[in-house]
Amino acid sequence: MKNSLLLLLTALFLVSCKQNTNKNQGGITETTPEKENTVNFDWLTGKWKRSNEKAGKETFENWNKISPTE
Repeated sequence: MKNSLLLLLTALFLVSCKQNTNKNQGGITETTPEKENTVNFDWLTGKWKRSNEKAGKETFENWNKISPTE
């Protein structure tokens, strides 16, 4: 169990330190940050009612899109 946890933590550390590199025409390697990971959560917009609430209690959520990135 300890070995599996250590292996997982090592893998996560290595992935978090990874950077993309690009070679330009002069042969110099420049480091660039990875592309921003974006996920589309537009399906969340609207009014929602909690389905697993206690009997006699109702809970609601309202999700609005503020901007294309928020």
